[in-house]
Amino acid sequence: MKLKKLQNNFVNALYGESSEDLLLSIKKGKLLKEELLDIYRNNLRETLINALQITYSEIHKNLGAKKFQKLCDEFIKKNRSRSSNLDDYGPEFNPGLNSGFAGEVEWLKHQSYLARDAKPLNLKKLKKLPPEKLFEVKFKLHPACFLHKNLIIYRQDLAVRTEKISRAEMNFLRGVQENFSLYEIYEKHKINIRTCLQKYLANGVLSKFSAQ
Repeated sequence: MKLKKLQNNFVNALYGESSEDLLLSIKKGKLLKEELLDIYRNNLRETLINALQITYSEIHKNLGAKKFQKLCDEFIKKNRSRSSNLDDYGPEFNPGLNSGFAGEVEWLKHQSYLARDAKPLNLKKLKKLPPEKLFEVKFKLHPACFLHKNLIIYRQDLAVRTEKISRAEMNFLRGVQENFSLYEIYEKHKINIRTCLQKYLANGVLSKFSAQ
């Protein structure tokens, strides 16, 4: 059997598909062939469940270990790991809580924690801009910042924070995300730019800016 086919059969067997062809390729040893394969299956299962538990810790806590593991088993059968990095596993995990909202938020918190860092925004340079130039400024969100419905998820002081924010603040941040200038955001939404700017400069959500 060619190596690639052998590898595919091994992976398929780990995820519960027929292992007959693979068993024929395994030499006899102290353990039965199926028992040996079960060791690898259990190791894979435990590894993936542990990865999901780390990512979806709140859901695990709310459901309890037994129910959570049952949902994980069902998920793993339908969703194989496609990456060598376990941090990438499980974005599709949806335990059915609040129409998937809880799972979506947990995944974004996970992504926020892992996101690359960014240099602090240069406030001195920003303050030197003449008043007439300020409204032409365009900001960028920090790589660890995510917007989801009425929530902002961001990382501050190595901790991931989740906050419910007003529509005005969400419109401001969406405008930043869409690369609008402060003037364009104001024209579109008629919101208090100064209040939003002060808040999101202070907590590091705005990571850099450019002036036309």
